[in-house]
Amino acid sequence: HINFIMTTNHRHTVKIEGDDRRYACFAVSDQYKQNNDYFADFMDVLDNDEAGNHIYTYFKRYPDEDMVNLRKIPMTEMKQEMLDMSKSSVVRFVECMDEEVEEARLYDWVGKDGEKAVTVDNFYALFVNWCAKNGEKGSWAKNKITTELSSKKMIREYGRNKRNNDVKRYLQF
Repeated sequence: HINFIMTTNHRHTVKIEGDDRRYACFAVSDQYKQNNDYFADFMDVLDNDEAGNHIYTYFKRYPDEDMVNLRKIPMTEMKQEMLDMSKSSVVRFVECMDEEVEEARLYDWVGKDGEKAVTVDNFYALFVNWCAKNGEKGSWAKNKITTELSSKKMIREYGRNKRNNDVKRYLQF
């Protein structure tokens, strides 16, 4: 069991998944940035044996009802931003295309039971085009895209279907 406290000036420092329960991320003010006198005062207070005793005593006496539940990590603006930055370009594309998927603009195929679907080729072409327009990484192999979508549970079905003697792989959202 180990705990870390990390500080950084960069937003994209760790990869945070959607179901993360480990990182508490906070943005702090830069009001005292480069104010060496301000921080020297802290060091004068903390750089002695008594400081550890005081902080230990403070937390031992801290009221239980005011304690933060460490099992409920807060979703801060900073954490949400880092979570969004950690998403793959495939996931961001699908999130941006949600409205179009709902409005059936992407569908160009039918699934095994006649439901609306999008061919992998059409999806891939739209993805590459979106990446080019949005400065995203678009160098994904088609099979890696379907693997990414499946692992994130973003597709209901992935399969093959024959229509007018034409067999194509398709996705259903």
